[in-house]
Amino acid sequence: VQKWPSSAAFSAPAEAYGGPLLNHRRDIAIGKDWEARMVQNLRFGPPLAVLFLATVGILAHEVWLLTAPMRFKSAAVDRDATMRAVYYTEHGDVDVLTLGSIPAPKMESGMIKVKVATASLNPIDFKIRRSKEKEAVAPKPKIPALDLAGEVVQVSRGSSFSVGDKVFGMLPTLGSQWGSLAEYVVAHESVFARAPTSIPLEQAAALPLVGQAVMQSMTKVTKTRPNKGILIQAGGGGVGTFAIQYAKNVLGFTHVVATASSSKADFLRGLGATRVIDYNKVNLKDASAEQFKDAIGEVDVVLDPMSFLYEAKTLESGVLRPGGHYVNILSSDWAPNTYELSGGAIVDPMIKKWKHRLQNLFDSSSIRYHVVSVTPNQLNLEQIARWVDEGRIKPIIDRVYQLREYKEAFEHIQSGRTRGKVLISLT
Repeated sequence: VQKWPSSAAFSAPAEAYGGPLLNHRRDIAIGKDWEARMVQNLRFGPPLAVLFLATVGILAHEVWLLTAPMRFKSAAVDRDATMRAVYYTEHGDVDVLTLGSIPAPKMESGMIKVKVATASLNPIDFKIRRSKEKEAVAPKPKIPALDLAGEVVQVSRGSSFSVGDKVFGMLPTLGSQWGSLAEYVVAHESVFARAPTSIPLEQAAALPLVGQAVMQSMTKVTKTRPNKGILIQAGGGGVGTFAIQYAKNVLGFTHVVATASSSKADFLRGLGATRVIDYNKVNLKDASAEQFKDAIGEVDVVLDPMSFLYEAKTLESGVLRPGGHYVNILSSDWAPNTYELSGGAIVDPMIKKWKHRLQNLFDSSSIRYHVVSVTPNQLNLEQIARWVDEGRIKPIIDRVYQLREYKEAFEHIQSGRTRGKVLISLT
């Protein structure tokens, strides 16, 4: 805001300006100049201030969402107890992994201790390992894997769980050295729920991350649009097999299109897909926007765990009907790459999300763009358990490895050719 001219400008001797008349004219000129600048500030100042505050608010909101996993308190190290676990002390390929004895986690208030029966692998597990994340993101020694199912062996005072409860859960993705490829896990009880009772406990480990990723990313979709047609990319993977069942059996989509190899077509139809597009026959990766649309048709929602390949074509091709939803399941190429190390891997989708939100304010027919970083949520897990027990969702398991076969298990998921989830048994 322009300050009012100092009194000195008006108190100078008249002789300094050639006499009283000139002094008066200068006073008027100074006043008018200040008034003009004041009007200009009033015209542009408030809008710029609002824009600045909105930008700061958006950035703070996104940082808050992205760092949510790091706000779960991580268990301290118990130097008096050890356990068997797979771990690594440096980043790299599967060769950096070791199976051995390391200090166990220590119980703290609000936490429970679980004896792990089965762990489940996800792409994020090997991408964090190979990506040289900062120590604050992946403290060392780092135990890989986030999903687990097991039995509660110790609880804190006032816990909602009891010793002997069968539970499943997902550990926070960032900020902790603990993972589920270990004899024991100690974590805040809010990342667990009682396991479904209609399936073997071990199978429940296949559900937490993929289930919560799909549910959390589709929250706004279910609230804003009637559910008709959906395209699910990579339908045969962990996210895809859950998403097909969720779309068909929970949300009630009448038209569920999935992409997969021809060998998985009948299997995916059995899960609820009404149409399966063979990506080996129809080269969606290299297709033009027109060819992309011809192959897929039109849908109301696209759920894309392969956004690094298909996002641009999806948004440009007209596959999405007016007002449709594009759901970006944050991902990066299976092959090692420098992009996943950059801030752009996270920032770019967030910018696109807010760009589309701005467009939505002025054009209701523009595409809704959603992106979510999955966070442990007990209510989500409890709902998944109910759907499993109702027969609406079932865990899809590709293969179960023994703990000693941990390297083979990682090599298998890194191939990108799984059908459902890869599990590792610790019993």
